[in-house]
Amino acid sequence: MHCPLPLSQWRTFLSLLAARLIAEPFEPTSADSSQPANRLPLDRRSCQTGAVITADKLIGLMAEPARRRLIAALILSAGDFEDLATRTGLEARELVDALDRLRTAGLIEEGSDGTVVLLEELFKTAARIGAERSGPAPGTEPADDASRILATSIVNGRLVHLPRKRSKRLVVLDHLAQEFEPGVHYPERDLNRRLRKFDDDVATLRRYLVDERFLDRAEGVYWRSGGSVDDG
Repeated sequence: MHCPLPLSQWRTFLSLLAARLIAEPFEPTSADSSQPANRLPLDRRSCQTGAVITADKLIGLMAEPARRRLIAALILSAGDFEDLATRTGLEARELVDALDRLRTAGLIEEGSDGTVVLLEELFKTAARIGAERSGPAPGTEPADDASRILATSIVNGRLVHLPRKRSKRLVVLDHLAQEFEPGVHYPERDLNRRLRKFDDDVATLRRYLVDERFLDRAEGVYWRSGGSVDDG
């Protein structure tokens, strides 16, 4: 039985993988030198030249268990179809579909001898793009500043002001996110009921919480995926 990871944990996985790849850069080998098993000569006709994959797209590629198992196997080493089928335990049809999806996305290349290689450099690219696009992380405001922001934004338990500045708005959104327990799934009506305690415009609050990745959603169900956690 496969247990899907929350979106936030996949982002952590990608960050850790990118850090590993940065720490262990690939050194191209000369044509007459011996090459490691996961760096065989490639027929680049299967590669999407200049492909750019964002962290969110990588997470989407990992949405299916079969693709996750294939990527995990390729991270360890390259392999041909028979080898990958053995190591992943996938049925032939599942493996064909997973390979086709990753190949179309430009995440893998297939050598002239049938060896499939994961283009690990794309993980670093995705991590870099994500870092460039991301703003201040929730909770980065000093404690005193955060208290002042909440004091002016929430009065008697009601939201009277949603800051325009993103770093300050994240403080308020983080406070709202505390209404939702990590690991609990909330139908939209329950989510709206909890948010309505703060403001009647639940659609705006819901959109901000999802856009800033405090919450994730699928098929009308929401769950906590970000924000600070009370260690107490």
